[in-house]
Amino acid sequence: MLAALKKGGAMTAGEVASATGLGRGTVSTTLSKLAKNGVVVKADRGYRLPDTDGATGAEATETAAS
Repeated sequence: MLAALKKGGAMTAGEVASATGLGRGTVSTTLSKLAKNGVVVKADRGYRLPDTDGATGAEATETAAS
């Protein structure tokens, strides 16, 4: 799942499920748990990996959109 997010940026649970071949329910539950632990973060649409360059909030969104 993390590899799919690394390649695809922000993705919904359905998109991650399609990319990995895992069930949507399993992906959704796992993404929620990963978000609680800070491994992934909620995006405007779906989940994404946290920024590693120190940018937060709007800066992160602008960087990701570039």
